[in-house]
Amino acid sequence: MSRKVQGIVTLVLVAGNAGLSEVLGAALGAFGINIESFIKDFNAATSSGYLPGTLLATTVTIYDDFSYTFVTMP
Repeated sequence: MSRKVQGIVTLVLVAGNAGLSEVLGAALGAFGINIESFIKDFNAATSSGYLPGTLLATTVTIYDDFSYTFVTMP
């Protein structure tokens, strides 16, 4: 079964140190994404390999089954 894209959101987040914020909650919460799960996944993926405090342009693709993928660019 193929997943359909429900939305694409572009955010700027701090590598390894994303936290719950109004902007993040509004952007992802509107699509029904578990924000705490996204923060955990993002921080785990970006905690090594980037200098602390590096801002990353992050594109989050949200699917109709409420799953997501994300790509970061420094």
